Amino acid sequence: MSAYPLIVAQYDLQGHKYLTERWVLAALETKKKAHIFQLIGNTDNLKYDTRTESNFDGSQTLCGGCMVGSIGLEQIEWMKEKLGEVPIIRNHPEEFDCQVWVIESLRLLKEAARPGVEIKLVSERGIRKELKEEKERWELGEDTLEDRLFD
Repeated sequence: MSAYPLIVAQYDLQGHKYLTERWVLAALETKKKAHIFQLIGNTDNLKYDTRTESNFDGSQTLCGGCMVGSIGLEQIEWMKEKLGEVPIIRNHPEEFDCQVWVIESLRLLKEAARPGVEIKLVSERGIRKELKEEKERWELGEDTLEDRLFD
């Protein structure tokens, strides 16, 4: 039973009214292969989505991430279902967005206390601090989290 790093991955976002980064949760099997848990859509049609990404580190807008825990492969399906329980608030972008959803998702996972799912960081302040430092590394062309984990 191997555990994969669970991270908050951030993507640079240009021209958005409220955000400069988009956040997703990602369980990294490798630097390239990741199980993605995210919100998609616009403020009026937001919905929860999961997918497996085979070129995770290939995104030009991926600007690193923050390690928040780990998850066993056998718990991925459970996590996909569990995160469907996180409430989604539409039409209030100043109050609810992908970043709020990620924090709420981490809290739900931590409260569930599921064996094989370890959540170490749920502090919004701590996550924001680490992601800010990570984006600075990305802007300077330094290694970001996925590089440090797998290189």
